[in-house]
Amino acid sequence: MATLTEDLVIGDVVKMEERMAFSREVLTLATSQTISLGEVLEPDSAYVKAGAVAGNISAIALEAVTTTSATADILCLVRHGIVDIDRMTLNSLTEADVVTQLKTLGIVPYSESSILETQET
Repeated sequence: MATLTEDLVIGDVVKMEERMAFSREVLTLATSQTISLGEVLEPDSAYVKAGAVAGNISAIALEAVTTTSATADILCLVRHGIVDIDRMTLNSLTEADVVTQLKTLGIVPYSESSILETQET
């Protein structure tokens, strides 16, 4: 039997955000980056890049974007939201580091799978 695999959409990662896109900003992605939807991002001078430093997360990518020699705009969640951390790309960061940093941005991470496990017991 064939297996159907679907790509992530924003609603898989972002479960709640402020009305009228208040939680979102378009940021400039640095060169030589391949970013997936739900990936944590960190500042890189005037740009953002894939997040890899604990305590330095500034946004969550809301679209997949690849840059080569030029920068590109990327839609990001930067404040006030609820996200499913199981659907995010944390790069080399631990879940605990990401959770702590997102909370400082007003973004509440939760794990949908742990909620389901709790309901089953």
